[in-house]
Formats: sequence, structure tokens, C-alpha cells
Amino acid sequence: MTHLHNVNTTDLLAAIALGCRTMQRIFNRDDDGMPFFDATVWPHAALAWSPNLSECHVPGRHLNALLMAEAVAGVPVDEEAIATHRRAAFFSFSGPLCLPLNREVQSGPLRIFSAHNLREGLHALYALAHWRNDLEARALAERFITELPQVWSVERGWDLDRFRALDLIFQPVQGPLNGETRMVGPLVKYYAATGSAPALDLALQLKEQVVAKFFLPDGAYTRDRFITDHTHSITGSLSSLAQLADLLDDDALFQRLKAFYDNGLWTMRDEIGWTPGGALIRDSDAGESGNPGDIVETAIILGRRGWPQYYADAERILRCHLLPSQLRDASFIPAHAPQ
Repeated sequence: MTHLHNVNTTDLLAAIALGCRTMQRIFNRDDDGMPFFDATVWPHAALAWSPNLSECHVPGRHLNALLMAEAVAGVPVDEEAIATHRRAAFFSFSGPLCLPLNREVQSGPLRIFSAHNLREGLHALYALAHWRNDLEARALAERFITELPQVWSVERGWDLDRFRALDLIFQPVQGPLNGETRMVGPLVKYYAATGSAPALDLALQLKEQVVAKFFLPDGAYTRDRFITDHTHSITGSLSSLAQLADLLDDDALFQRLKAFYDNGLWTMRDEIGWTPGGALIRDSDAGESGNPGDIVETAIILGRRGWPQYYADAERILRCHLLPSQLRDASFIPAHAPQ
């Protein structure tokens, strides 16, 4: 049986630095430096491009994390890696609509649109605008926020005819929480950084939909109510709405989120914050670290707002799950993939 060494349970800064190192080495030199998305270590170590998530999803996650780590934790970042992620993000927004798009095939044009990627696309532009004072990124974000209502609204949903007319492939998602609602977090961050009124207005529209349909006073989770069983979409929406409630000092919204944290969230998490990729999956080892990350973010906001018991939950998740789950010992991985 393999035993891992160098397991970290206490050093948050070291974990951040190692994570940053990985995010700066994820580019495919055979694809003009575009980032990989899929990464596996067992049974074979490999990186792979995704037609749904690479250039429209990865830069947002990584730029948001890297530039915050630099600014808040003082972790040095590689400017060449930042520039490469920036180029991928800008490429993703260069299609016929100012939306984060992906290529159907690596050699082809941008054709794939999924509302699931809105969060990550805006996170990339926010991070550059805020942490680098990138005026081009800010202008692109403003264009995106302005253009989005031309193809989507809470009332009518997505304009599928417009996508077809532009020869774009629209990928359906599991309802608003799996799509546009996840975008509230970067909208809040972008508004706080720039004062953009359209960004706040869009976040408020999404919030009204959420409190009317999903995060109800009973705090319960059911697949029928939430439409999605994608855990990260649920936790991502939860942390996004906590950021909005914090910004607006919205006690009514906090009560809805707190009710879900105390009730529905426990249908998809355990005591140390581990969650499966699918909310209703049982007896599986396939988790997703972004989920407890969202839970920790929400817990810290709740603690800061007057419920200190959530600080204890955040610390337990960090010490018992997030830190020790980071892969630091790769000695069990073959040096060369089998031919």
C-alpha cells in the first residue's frame, strides 16, 4: 500500500506557494501556450485539453488565485505565466459574442458556449483589472456585462436563435445555479474594485431569482428544487451570494444562506468539509477541492458577520481536509508514461 510523505496540515502559506507553482506550469507548448484543463496522476500521469473548459475556464481560476496570492500572501508569481493566462482569457472573449468561449477542436475557431464558464471568464477579467490595473481587461469586462443582457435575461433565459445564427454551439446546463448564478461572486468583486453599476445590477437580478426559487427559508436541498446536483455549482453560488450579502449588509439574504449552510449543505458534505462531485453521490472517493474552498469562504464571511461558530468549521476544513489533501509527494507516479 502506498504511503504518502510530506503531508502538510499546518502551513497554509506553503500550500498556497505550491498551488501557485502548479498553476504557472499548466500550458501546452504544442497549442500556442493554451492551458490544459484535465490532469490525472493515476494510473498514468497526464495533462489534456478540454473542448469545454480549457481557454475559457482555466485562466479565470488561475489568474484570480495567483494575483490574490501575490497581493495578499506575498507569494511571488511568474509574470510570463500571468501573461500567458491573460492571452488565453482574451482569446476566449474574442469570438462573435463577448462571452467566454471555447474551441470545439484545438485547430478550430471559438464555437462552444456554456453558461457554466461565465464565473471563470469574469474572474479572469476582474483579477487583471483589480490586481494589475489592466485597463484592457476592465474595458472587456464592461463590454461583457453590457452585451450579456442582449442574449440573456432572468425572464426569458438564453436567446438560442442568436447563438445558432452566429454558428455557436450552445451547451445546456443544469439550471441557473449551474450556469449564470455562479457569476455573482466575480460580479461583486468587480463592483467593489471598480464601482461598476451594471455589474451590481446584474448581481442583484440573479440574487432575486435565487431567493425566489432555490435558497428558501427552510434551507433544504433537493434535486427537484435546485435543478442541479453539481456540488461545485451549489457551493459556488452559496459563496457568491455570501459575498453579495456582505457587500450590501443584507441580513435577509444572510438568513437564507445560513439556513442552507446549517441544513441542505449537510446532504453533500461531511464533518471535515469533503464533498463529492455530485451532491447525491454516496460511497465515492471522487471529490472536488473547490467545493470545500467555497464552504470555507462562506464560513469566514458568516463568522465575520457575527456567527463565530463558523470560524471553527472553516479551521476544521482547512486543517483536516484542504491542507492534507494537497498532493506533495509524487514519488508513486512513474517517471515516464508507459508506451
